[in-house]
Amino acid sequence: MFHHPDKFEEKILKKIRRKIRNKRSAQESRKKKREYVDSLEGRMSACSAHNLKLQRKIQQLEDTNSWQSARDLLEQLSRLQALVPNGSGKTHRGTCILVLLLSFSLLISANLQPDPYSQPSQGEYTQTKVPSRNLQSMGEGRGVPPVSLFSVSRGIEALCRMMEKL
Repeated sequence: MFHHPDKFEEKILKKIRRKIRNKRSAQESRKKKREYVDSLEGRMSACSAHNLKLQRKIQQLEDTNSWQSARDLLEQLSRLQALVPNGSGKTHRGTCILVLLLSFSLLISANLQPDPYSQPSQGEYTQTKVPSRNLQSMGEGRGVPPVSLFSVSRGIEALCRMMEKL
């Protein structure tokens, strides 16, 4: 036959059942925690191994890269050195031609522009009548004024200064 527990026995049974449930729950919680920690440790060791592998690869690539960049720099240097002697003759010749053209243009421009210090005043030149010739003043002739030695020397000095800068 089945005995119905009274209220006091029922209270004790509930307490015992609750302790059993709590014990099982705690065991399950500890088991899950242990599995989680084990999985984390496994992932950590895998990541550490992967990290070590990547560090070795980085070191290897840096070594390769340093040798490669050094070799590339040496190749570039040799190419530049090969170009420099060939290019310097052309550059030197071109520079000489430009300096000559510039010096001629300076001399010509210095001779075409009269020197402001040697310009004659309007009263210095007048028309003089000579039986065989007719001389004109500067204003009437519209010709090129005589080249002053001072203006030529200024052009040469300017040319010398430019040559020193080169």
